[in-house]
Amino acid sequence: MALGLPAGTAFNSNFTRWSQDWNRSVSRRRDAAVMIDTDDRQASYEVLLLLADADARWWDYGSAVRLLDHAAEARGGLPPEYEFKRARWARLRDLRGSRPQAWSRQAA
Repeated sequence: MALGLPAGTAFNSNFTRWSQDWNRSVSRRRDAAVMIDTDDRQASYEVLLLLADADARWWDYGSAVRLLDHAAEARGGLPPEYEFKRARWARLRDLRGSRPQAWSRQAA
Protein backbone atom coordinates (compact mmCIF):
# COMPACT_ATOMS: atom_id res chain seq x y z
CA MET A 1 0.00 0.00 0.00
CA ALA A 2 1.77 3.11 -1.27
CA LEU A 3 0.70 6.61 -0.23
CA GLY A 4 -2.08 5.22 1.97
CA LEU A 5 -4.01 3.79 -0.99
CA PRO A 6 -5.46 0.27 -0.97
CA ALA A 7 -3.46 -2.31 -2.90
CA GLY A 8 -4.25 -2.34 -6.60
CA THR A 9 -5.65 1.21 -6.62
CA ALA A 10 -4.12 3.57 -9.08
CA PHE A 11 -3.07 6.89 -7.62
CA ASN A 12 -4.29 8.85 -10.63
CA SER A 13 -7.83 7.48 -10.50
CA ASN A 14 -8.30 8.54 -6.86
CA PHE A 15 -6.66 11.89 -7.45
CA THR A 16 -8.80 12.53 -10.53
CA ARG A 17 -11.98 11.56 -8.68
CA TRP A 18 -11.03 13.82 -5.75
CA SER A 19 -10.17 16.75 -8.02
CA GLN A 20 -13.45 16.37 -9.95
CA ASP A 21 -15.42 16.45 -6.70
CA TRP A 22 -13.45 19.46 -5.52
CA ASN A 23 -14.04 21.32 -8.79
CA ARG A 24 -17.77 20.64 -8.59
CA SER A 25 -17.98 21.99 -5.04
CA VAL A 26 -15.94 25.08 -5.93
CA SER A 27 -18.13 25.83 -8.95
CA ARG A 28 -21.27 25.54 -6.78
CA ARG A 29 -19.84 28.00 -4.27
CA ARG A 30 -18.76 30.34 -7.06
CA ASP A 31 -22.23 30.20 -8.66
CA ALA A 32 -23.84 30.98 -5.30
CA ALA A 33 -21.50 33.95 -4.82
CA VAL A 34 -22.37 35.27 -8.28
CA MET A 35 -26.09 35.00 -7.52
CA ILE A 36 -25.66 36.84 -4.21
CA ASP A 37 -23.55 39.51 -5.92
CA THR A 38 -26.18 39.92 -8.65
CA ASP A 39 -28.96 40.14 -6.04
CA ASP A 40 -26.97 42.73 -4.08
CA ARG A 41 -26.40 44.82 -7.19
CA GLN A 42 -30.10 44.67 -8.09
CA ALA A 43 -31.09 45.65 -4.56
CA SER A 44 -28.67 48.59 -4.48
CA TYR A 45 -29.92 49.74 -7.89
CA GLU A 46 -33.52 49.67 -6.64
CA VAL A 47 -32.52 51.59 -3.50
CA LEU A 48 -30.98 54.32 -5.66
CA LEU A 49 -34.24 54.63 -7.60
CA LEU A 50 -36.28 54.78 -4.39
CA LEU A 51 -33.99 57.43 -2.91
CA ALA A 52 -34.29 59.50 -6.08
CA ASP A 53 -38.11 59.32 -5.84
CA ALA A 54 -37.95 60.34 -2.17
CA ASP A 55 -35.68 63.32 -2.88
CA ALA A 56 -37.96 64.47 -5.69
CA ARG A 57 -40.95 64.32 -3.33
CA TRP A 58 -39.02 66.69 -1.05
CA TRP A 59 -38.34 68.98 -4.03
CA ASP A 60 -34.64 68.18 -3.94
CA TYR A 61 -34.43 67.69 -7.68
CA GLY A 62 -30.66 68.16 -7.86
CA SER A 63 -30.07 65.22 -5.53
CA ALA A 64 -32.71 63.14 -7.33
CA VAL A 65 -30.99 63.70 -10.68
CA ARG A 66 -27.57 62.84 -9.17
CA LEU A 67 -28.95 59.60 -7.74
CA LEU A 68 -30.43 58.65 -11.11
CA ASP A 69 -27.09 59.41 -12.75
CA HIS A 70 -25.38 57.03 -10.32
CA ALA A 71 -28.02 54.38 -10.96
CA ALA A 72 -27.61 54.74 -14.73
CA GLU A 73 -23.84 54.49 -14.40
CA ALA A 74 -24.07 51.38 -12.24
CA ARG A 75 -26.53 49.57 -14.49
CA GLY A 76 -25.73 51.03 -17.89
CA GLY A 77 -29.01 52.92 -18.24
CA LEU A 78 -32.38 53.64 -16.70
CA PRO A 79 -35.83 52.23 -17.35
CA PRO A 80 -37.91 54.47 -19.66
CA GLU A 81 -40.04 55.66 -16.71
CA TYR A 82 -36.95 56.92 -14.90
CA GLU A 83 -35.48 58.47 -18.04
CA PHE A 84 -38.65 60.55 -18.21
CA LYS A 85 -38.45 61.39 -14.49
CA ARG A 86 -34.79 62.36 -14.83
CA ALA A 87 -35.53 64.77 -17.67
CA ARG A 88 -38.47 66.26 -15.75
CA TRP A 89 -36.52 66.61 -12.52
CA ALA A 90 -33.56 68.19 -14.35
CA ARG A 91 -35.92 70.83 -15.80
CA LEU A 92 -37.49 71.45 -12.38
CA ARG A 93 -34.04 71.68 -10.80
CA ASP A 94 -33.06 74.33 -13.32
CA LEU A 95 -36.33 76.25 -12.82
CA ARG A 96 -36.10 76.20 -9.02
CA GLY A 97 -32.54 77.45 -9.02
CA SER A 98 -31.45 78.27 -5.48
CA ARG A 99 -34.89 78.23 -3.87
CA PRO A 100 -34.99 76.31 -0.58
CA GLN A 101 -36.02 72.67 -0.48
CA ALA A 102 -39.46 71.57 0.70
CA TRP A 103 -38.36 70.74 4.23
CA SER A 104 -37.10 74.25 4.94
CA ARG A 105 -40.36 76.02 3.98
CA GLN A 106 -38.54 79.35 3.93
CA ALA A 107 -39.95 82.15 1.81
CA ALA A 108 -38.18 82.39 -1.52
